[in-house]
Amino acid sequence: MAADERLRKAGDDNRYDDAARTLISELLERSETLYKLLQSYETRKADRDAFIRDVQRCIRERQTVIDRVKQAADRAGAAFAERMKNADPAAAEKIVAMERDIPNLLKSVMDDIQSDRQRFHAQRRLSQHYRRPFQNAAREGMFLDKRK
Repeated sequence: MAADERLRKAGDDNRYDDAARTLISELLERSETLYKLLQSYETRKADRDAFIRDVQRCIRERQTVIDRVKQAADRAGAAFAERMKNADPAAAEKIVAMERDIPNLLKSVMDDIQSDRQRFHAQRRLSQHYRRPFQNAAREGMFLDKRK
């Protein structure tokens, strides 16, 4: 019985190691795709809508892998987290490094989009002012003479 139990445990260990390697490789692949996409923002500014759709798609795909990692960790416990670290240390380090840079890249894209929106709204206000210069004129100085 002890030998059967050891074989089953060894089989579980191999299964957990394979699952950890698979999840790490998937997460690395998704993170690299997102990272490269965010780095290519300057060259893809012309078609910003397609760029945003691609980023959203990459984030969704990456989130599904992250959710699967969380589910596997919840089922297997702390041992699975340790296996994840030990499965491919180089890949884990790359993921952590990209994880530090991805929020900064996303913020720079968002800041660029916000500055373009502000510039657009300022241009729109200015053009409206030139088209209808007295639309927002102040009514100060006007009074009604109530004497008869």
